[in-house]
Amino acid sequence: ELRIDLIADSSGKNIVGYDLVLFYDPSAFDFVGAASNLDNFKIYSYKRNNYLSFLATKSLQSQTPAVFRQTTIASLIFKPLKAGKYSFSLKPLMDNDKTDLVTDKTEVLNPKLNELNIEVFWKNEWKKS
Repeated sequence: ELRIDLIADSSGKNIVGYDLVLFYDPSAFDFVGAASNLDNFKIYSYKRNNYLSFLATKSLQSQTPAVFRQTTIASLIFKPLKAGKYSFSLKPLMDNDKTDLVTDKTEVLNPKLNELNIEVFWKNEWKKS
C-alpha cells in the first residue's frame, strides 16, 4: 500500500474545516481510505471520475485551536494496481469541489498546492545492481 500524508500550514489562523481535490489515475490505484491525523477533525471522502474530494470538519465540541504549522492533517491510503509512473495532484477546483481551508472567522484560505510523482515497480521488475 501507498500512504500519502497531507501537510498544511494555516499561517497562524485557527482552522475549523478544509476541503481537498486530489487528482490521480484510478486505473492505476485503488483508493483504500483516508484518516484524519487530528483527533478533533473527521474526514469524509468522495470518489469522483478521475479525482477524490475530501471534506474535513472540526468537532463542534472541541475548544482546542487548530493552527496548522506544517502539520500532517490526514493520511490517504492507496493500493497500486499496475506498474508505471503516476502523479497525485492537489487542484484548486473541479466541478463543485475545491481545495481550501476555512478559519473560525469563516475566512476561506487558498493554500499552495503540490504534486507528488511516483513510480510503481512490481517485485519481479526490480533490477539487480
